[in-house]
Amino acid sequence: MLNSMLISVKSCEGKGWRSADDLKFAQSMPLIPIHGGELAQAGSSMPVALIKQNKQWQLVAVCGQTENHCLFVKNGKWLGNYQPQWLSTYPFSFLQLKDQAALVFDQESGLLCEPGEGEAFFNDKGEPNPQLAEAIELLKGYHQKMQVTQKALQALEAAKVIVPWSEELKKAVHCQLTGLFKIDERKLNELDDASYLALRKAQAVTIAYGINFSIHQGHLLQRLARINPAPNSPVENLPDLDTLFNEDSDTITFG
Repeated sequence: MLNSMLISVKSCEGKGWRSADDLKFAQSMPLIPIHGGELAQAGSSMPVALIKQNKQWQLVAVCGQTENHCLFVKNGKWLGNYQPQWLSTYPFSFLQLKDQAALVFDQESGLLCEPGEGEAFFNDKGEPNPQLAEAIELLKGYHQKMQVTQKALQALEAAKVIVPWSEELKKAVHCQLTGLFKIDERKLNELDDASYLALRKAQAVTIAYGINFSIHQGHLLQRLARINPAPNSPVENLPDLDTLFNEDSDTITFG
């Protein structure tokens, strides 16, 4: 987050906050972070991809085809079968600072209140109030899973199996987003035993195949684009995903 407030007794003095009433905060987010434990459910509801942010790889649910529009959020409600856990932690997150994680609050969320309004962050004893304590506990579990996922993605990078989405793939899902990556399954299958074992130890193999398998859910984006289109976004005749993946250049097999 570009405008985050570090959560401490001093920084939160005289301030209050409120939780989000709906998901309107995510309606401009076509990419939503997920961890590896979500991949099975997320990958059956939307494509999943890798992006590189602040020099680190991140696993994301592809929830839109264009910048600043989430196809899964309409009138503040989620349209899909699976809702990424990150949405439940907002507007809080952990910011990793070397070996420590700092709790921060998104000041651009519109959920920071004037003095005397909303829920106070801390009580008179300097202890987190119940709503903040609940958010912290939720984030602890989420952050641990994100750290495990990060190690898996580092292992995939070391194995040199991460490749960009091809132009053919982007066209198949009518995706104008840039910087999306997937796994080159041919390179994955050609790894020597030691390299493949390193991926298994990092819990990266399941993530690798899960990313590629999820791409077939691109047809759900096309369907959502018809009921929740981005502004000024015409619907076009698009190539069939099954046809695309029969081509040798992007063959995905799961034998």
